[in-house]
Amino acid sequence: MRIAIALLVLTAAPTALSNEKLPLLTQPIVYDHTNLYEEVSPKVFKVFVDKGYGSGFLVDRRGLVGTNHHVIANTRFLAVQVSEDLVVPAEIIVSSARYDLGIIKIGEKHVNGVEPLSFLSKEEEDAFREGTPVVAFGSPLGTTSLATQGIISKIEKASMFGDFLIKSGNSGGPVVNHEGRVVGVSTYGLDDIAGAVRAGYLRKLLEDIEDDDIAMLPIDDEPLRWLPAERYPTEVLKEKIMEPWDKSALLYGTKNASLKFSVSILTPVAIGQLQTEDQLKQAENRYKRRGRKIHDESYHAVDEMFYEWHRDAASELAMAVTVIVMPKKTETWGSILAQGIMSGLSPGLTTTRSYKYRGEFYDLRIFRDGEEIEPVYPGRVLEEMDVKVPMITFMDEAYAGMYRYHPEDFMEGSKFEFNIYEARNPEKPHNTKVFLSGDDTIRKIRSDFEGVLKQ
Repeated sequence: MRIAIALLVLTAAPTALSNEKLPLLTQPIVYDHTNLYEEVSPKVFKVFVDKGYGSGFLVDRRGLVGTNHHVIANTRFLAVQVSEDLVVPAEIIVSSARYDLGIIKIGEKHVNGVEPLSFLSKEEEDAFREGTPVVAFGSPLGTTSLATQGIISKIEKASMFGDFLIKSGNSGGPVVNHEGRVVGVSTYGLDDIAGAVRAGYLRKLLEDIEDDDIAMLPIDDEPLRWLPAERYPTEVLKEKIMEPWDKSALLYGTKNASLKFSVSILTPVAIGQLQTEDQLKQAENRYKRRGRKIHDESYHAVDEMFYEWHRDAASELAMAVTVIVMPKKTETWGSILAQGIMSGLSPGLTTTRSYKYRGEFYDLRIFRDGEEIEPVYPGRVLEEMDVKVPMITFMDEAYAGMYRYHPEDFMEGSKFEFNIYEARNPEKPHNTKVFLSGDDTIRKIRSDFEGVLKQ
């Protein structure tokens, strides 16, 4: 990637004012980041947690990875994608909420031969100035090792700001100078301004770690089973989206009054069908209005919007079976009581209704013919709701689940048992749902992946 930055240089003496125009340097300085990218990107990793993913980078040969505190905080699942086909378990060594920094550890053997990124020394950091060109690395928008460049616009004691572009997923990635040395750790992006924690604070965390802290930490060295690196084939997806289907096959619990959760079982095809349903109908209606005189045998409504939608939804189209468990909402007892009192005082009189979540998701376990299927990615996400509209109030938060499974696990077997566990009683399933191989749900999953899984 070649980036040009034009520098304006004033050559007039500062001791005298002049009406003459000051000469400018018209030939831009060109920075070639090719070598920098090749040097830095193998040391930048994707960090997976309950709520999604962030970024991290190698800071020590013993398998220590620097990241943000907010990336790894309150997570039950922690893994690091070292390369496209290698995802390994990780453990937290230290995490600082004050400076939004953390250090996690992976098996040392997974980074053999990889040199960690180096930091500016304290003296160099003290001399670091606004206007310095930098490059930020991270894993935004479903990518890995994406680099953006900019300059440091403002430096404060613990943080710095600049116009290097970062998005969701960049958090925890390194910001480096043109020598590839870490000057900061990406923390957040807001419009055209990005923020980073100064690297000296991460360097200090690293220096304070004792050898015993690392030696005593149990690390599973075995790589994790992960999803296929490739996305669902685009042209196959386009064809399958047009196939008729029954949404009820992938949804259950919505009409079950005793179940505190609604469950969606999704494939890339089902995601496409759900998200493009209204657009397809609109496209078909537009075409029908044109009449027979302009009938086109080659016309397909999906062509009008498919590729634009596919570009925006690419991060959701992994080769996976995704199970989403959402807590249902219900009216609070206080609200119900208030409604009864008001209607008793004056028929037809009402008051503001207040709602809450019914349950708190804890875990999901799926068994195939009696044997448990391990999720590739067990995600537990905090769902927050803050709604204040006339006559309705809904202010609450609760955990939901987003578990991803390898599709191969559903291609064979005759009986699949879904068990949902709630936080109030995590030892006993709150609900059990059984699907047989002939049921629409399993047939839909198998149909969507038939012919696209590599043998």
